[in-house]
Amino acid sequence: MTDLFETRHSKLTDMALLAACVVIWVMMLSHGLPKVTMLLNDAVYFFSVMGISPTVSLALTLFAQIVCCLFVVTGDLTRLAFIPLIVNTMVAIVIVHGREPNQNRELAWQFPLLYIKLFLTGPGRYAIDRPGTKIKK
Repeated sequence: MTDLFETRHSKLTDMALLAACVVIWVMMLSHGLPKVTMLLNDAVYFFSVMGISPTVSLALTLFAQIVCCLFVVTGDLTRLAFIPLIVNTMVAIVIVHGREPNQNRELAWQFPLLYIKLFLTGPGRYAIDRPGTKIKK
């Protein structure tokens, strides 16, 4: 089972994976921070998805967009953190924005595709949860 997720990359590839994780963090923060203010102001105007209340749906979205992205950018539990991100974006694309024309959703499809790619490749060498990684003081 450990061989399934064992990946070896060049240093350049590892730097590109780190850059992709940082870009994901920045992009998701731009989506997540306005939702934090919505939750803190008790003005929850959010979607009720699959029978979940708007407040709980917003909290789950914030967990994915803020907390999981922090795990992604630090490289800690990266593959596990991509699961809520994949589910969150797929729900947004397929259920919440499902009736919109596909041309309006083309850009949104890039998020889960990138998450799946990084889930399969892993965070690379520059990750906290990588075995043998030692943080120098």
